[in-house]
Amino acid sequence: ETARSIDLVQRLSDVDWRFVELKALREGSDGCNGQQTPLFACLELLQYALIFRYSKEHYELLGYTPERNPVIAAQKVHLEVLMTQNCYFNNSRLGRFHIKWLDRLINEGLSAINRQPSLVQFDFRFSEFPKEFEWSEDDHQLLHSFLSTYKHPRRKHELDQRPDWLKLQRKIREAVANRVPAELS
Repeated sequence: ETARSIDLVQRLSDVDWRFVELKALREGSDGCNGQQTPLFACLELLQYALIFRYSKEHYELLGYTPERNPVIAAQKVHLEVLMTQNCYFNNSRLGRFHIKWLDRLINEGLSAINRQPSLVQFDFRFSEFPKEFEWSEDDHQLLHSFLSTYKHPRRKHELDQRPDWLKLQRKIREAVANRVPAELS
């Protein structure tokens, strides 16, 4: 398997966090399949949530400390799948995926988990990037080039000096800030 990691972790407060699974298809793609589907994205995110819950409940055994790992203090985690609009389409002939049932099922399951004694509570939602957001082939290639070249944590400071990386980060941050709830049918 490839490495597993949450795409975006956002600290809302000391005890309130957001875990986001990002998926983007290049502009002009006619629907999605494989790893870019809503189902695949939410299953990835739910796996991360369960791993996080286990890690939180056993943080001392695993060697985590709130000082070095502030997310371990989270009491509420908002799980969010955020995708480009074309990821929500099966293809131009079949139209949007009908996933309201999936959203309901995930939230019902999380409600049942939340009723069990635990140190963390979860909720879930599907979101999409704003209509004007476009993920181009150049964006895709640039991101993957950066991720493979600068994957070692010691090289992160080099990456943060690259103007083209900063521009790509700004584009993604702006799109994340302007995301909207996904249309579920």
